[in-house]
Amino acid sequence: MNPYLILTLCTILLIVGAAEVFAGYIRDTFSEKANKVLRSWGTVTIIFSIPPIVAMTRIISTGDDSGLPVPFRIFLSVYVIVLAIIAGYPLEKVKRL
Repeated sequence: MNPYLILTLCTILLIVGAAEVFAGYIRDTFSEKANKVLRSWGTVTIIFSIPPIVAMTRIISTGDDSGLPVPFRIFLSVYVIVLAIIAGYPLEKVKRL
């Protein structure tokens, strides 16, 4: 597992979450319910993308990525996949509203 890859993916997901929150506040074309969905799920995406960013930044700065245990790598991979699903969920939900 490349820590730079995880850091990049989580940073992209953080930006997607921020864009959802921003769109939820400024978009007048969506309904109020759709705006609320975008704001709430975007905030959740931002909050959950911060811990892996902090962890990967620490690992990159100390250079000890070779000693990461396999369960941590598996957990981190699953965590990022779930985070990507969380980031994409409001976009699908808004289409149905």
